[in-house]
Amino acid sequence: MISDFLGGVLILAGAAIIAVAALGLLRLPDPFTRMHAATKAGVLGAGLTMLGVGIALGSIPAVMTGVAGMVFLLATSPLASHALGRAAYISGAPLAPATFTDALAGVLPRNVIDITPGRVVRRSATAAEPRLTAPDAVSPIPFGSGASPMMASTARALAGTAPAPLPMRSITAWLVGGPHQSHATAFALSVGRDTGAAVTGFSAIDSGAADPSGPVPIGGAAWSHWCNDARRQRQRDHAIAALSDFERQAGTNSVGMRHLEDGFDRLIAVAGSSDLTILPALVDSMGEPARFDHEIADRVSLASATPVVRVRHVPQGITQALVIVADTPRCGHLGVAVTRLGLWRDVDFHLLPLGAADGVATVRARETAALMQQHGYTATVLAAHPPALDVWQAQRLVQGYPLVVMARLSNRRGVLAMMRTDLHEIATDQAPLILLP
Repeated sequence: MISDFLGGVLILAGAAIIAVAALGLLRLPDPFTRMHAATKAGVLGAGLTMLGVGIALGSIPAVMTGVAGMVFLLATSPLASHALGRAAYISGAPLAPATFTDALAGVLPRNVIDITPGRVVRRSATAAEPRLTAPDAVSPIPFGSGASPMMASTARALAGTAPAPLPMRSITAWLVGGPHQSHATAFALSVGRDTGAAVTGFSAIDSGAADPSGPVPIGGAAWSHWCNDARRQRQRDHAIAALSDFERQAGTNSVGMRHLEDGFDRLIAVAGSSDLTILPALVDSMGEPARFDHEIADRVSLASATPVVRVRHVPQGITQALVIVADTPRCGHLGVAVTRLGLWRDVDFHLLPLGAADGVATVRARETAALMQQHGYTATVLAAHPPALDVWQAQRLVQGYPLVVMARLSNRRGVLAMMRTDLHEIATDQAPLILLP
């Protein structure tokens, strides 16, 4: 019968669409394209299947039920997919590498965790004035109540193991590009002038950054290669613009320049041969906008033994700095990073432990303060705060500090950490300068 044949064709067509949509869920690279495939399965695939079943049954009520179901899906699925897509965008779901423009940038708020555009911060008027003048005498300053003689002796032992405050000789300004590259270049040249260190503009191209990191759709190899070439070209354009700005700001000053295209590990090996590496904020290794642990500053600090300064803009002056001390092993290097550089000797350092008053972070903050005092720095341990803070409390703790010293740009660990405010991320959003050990 015609109704059986037509019903079978519709059922097969719906099943085929559902199968293709299922394949799309497995192969498409980001939540937004996968949602597109899932919507096609829910509306067209399921709708044709219901309509085919109704026609195959051969009764008017069955056909009307199939038509009603298809109309219901057409009316509700677009609304549901729009709500899910909006929630995914605002929560920061990553975009596919082939995405070139973000039409919702500036329209909807976004917790960016991939390479979508980040926020831009106004530039301050003048540069910081770090000094390397060593004090004539070093006198320990009390760093909090409850310090025992054993703790003081341990602090003296730690101070004995710290590197001697030698003059800084070499600074690497990593020219990756982005809206804050000009500020990072200005800061690097300023530190070089104040310390007499040689500043090298490092134009580095991460050759592996443009390689595809996810599945490639069937038949999309040529498109994937084209996208990779386009990303590499954008990366080179960012580096060229950063290098031109470096030459313009350096002027007639004696500076060095170096260009290298290689894997990220080799780039780290070259940049890590200096005393300090200075990087712009809110960009990844390709010069594309990024946030938190996707930033190149965070990656370099984790892979290199050289301290890293992440620059959003150059503050007018630095009179006090905040040191965030958590219970992670890398926080044990915070004091060593400060004393190794020898900068900011006239700055009051406030050490903020995150955890219990008698916990590991508090002990580490006291030991770090003792180490810094032995090297002539003014260091004071603040009252301990719990890691779980509300947003307003975290912003008040960080507000007013032009320089923040911490181990990571983000300290979220575990699934439940997404439910609380991370003080490190608040500092990443607000602080003009961040020193990463």
